[in-house]
This record gives sequence, C-alpha cells and structure tokens, in this order.
Amino acid sequence: MIVLLGIDPNLVRPGWTPLLIIVVLGIALFFLGRSMLKQFRKIDVPADHTGEGGGATSPKPR
Repeated sequence: MIVLLGIDPNLVRPGWTPLLIIVVLGIALFFLGRSMLKQFRKIDVPADHTGEGGGATSPKPR
C-alpha cells in the first residue's frame, strides 16, 4: 500500500498529532476515572444484618 502511494517507508516518522491525541485521551481518561470513583462512593451498600456474612445469596436458617 505504501509503495502504491509513492511514500518512502524510511522517511515516514510519527508527528505531533498522534502525540497530542494520546495526551488528550489520557487527560480525558483521568477525569472520567475520577468521576467514576466519586459515583462509586455515593453508592449505599446495605449492611448484612444476619451475622453470617453470606448476604442475600446464602440460605437463611430456620
């Protein structure tokens, strides 16, 4: 494909555009992760009052 376009593969180098894209994606990922952690902290997990530690999936004794 490169030969068809007439581009010498020895002269092709990465530019500033891919670096800028990676940096912007990293910054967006950082803020999305921080927002996700804030949302996880808002979740109220009900406490297990049975004392067995099994939660709702374990059978209750009769």
